Amino acid sequence: MKKLAAGKDIVLAEKIDSTMVITFNRPDARNAMSAALYTRCIALLAKAYADPSVRCVVLTGAGTCFSGGRDLKERNVNRQSAADYLEHTLFSEEGPAHFYSYLTQYRKPIITAINGPAVAGGCIVAALGDISIASDRAFFALPEINRGIPPPGGVMVFPKLMSRCKGVYLLLTGEQFSAQEAERIGMITRVVPHRKLMTEALAVARNIGGKSPVAVRLLKTAILASQWGDDLRMNIGREAVRAIGDVTRDRIEGIQAFAEHKNPSKSKRRRRTRA
Repeated sequence: MKKLAAGKDIVLAEKIDSTMVITFNRPDARNAMSAALYTRCIALLAKAYADPSVRCVVLTGAGTCFSGGRDLKERNVNRQSAADYLEHTLFSEEGPAHFYSYLTQYRKPIITAINGPAVAGGCIVAALGDISIASDRAFFALPEINRGIPPPGGVMVFPKLMSRCKGVYLLLTGEQFSAQEAERIGMITRVVPHRKLMTEALAVARNIGGKSPVAVRLLKTAILASQWGDDLRMNIGREAVRAIGDVTRDRIEGIQAFAEHKNPSKSKRRRRTRA
């Protein structure tokens, strides 16, 4: 086993045989995805892709959580207009849309080993694994709608990974669902006992690693093209541009409320709706 340098340990990387295990390492912040975390993950994924001895990548989280999603406290510090949010946050090379797009264009297999809750952007990343294996302690949710923040990433990803009706239901309600339910609706590959999670993920990685790397890469390229078509980042952009003008005030209020552990002001929303 070989550990790679990990830039202040915000992300860990460890090579186990022909598999690179990349771990989100902000357990005290529920592995919230900051700009620095996105950037470091992409750098490590690029390094793994360039290494011919790496046949497969496993993404997982440190501690008890896979990821609570985007670091909203970081976003709240940098209060932004709608235009600035689109340009400097959502679509920047340090933003979530770029990270999701990178995952959907990555031509080596990615296994997500979902060790605990995967919420908001963390749910999207968990679901974007080519193979997604979840601990029986994991659960999932896209709760942004409850904070006045329509999730453009969820709009593009969820209806492609399950039936349209179920995807739309989960997006509009923000409802939490179990790992067993995620397996039932086809969002993840399977659920395993928590203690066996990494053993199972590495076993699958070894299986894939034993096959022709050229054949695996060509197969994955074809699958990605048929599943995602246009660059996912562009599709997220279309949805965000449609929505962002109308929800900017609610989005800012929702982010601030989350950072302050409060509920967004429903009375303010009602006044804006009547207006």
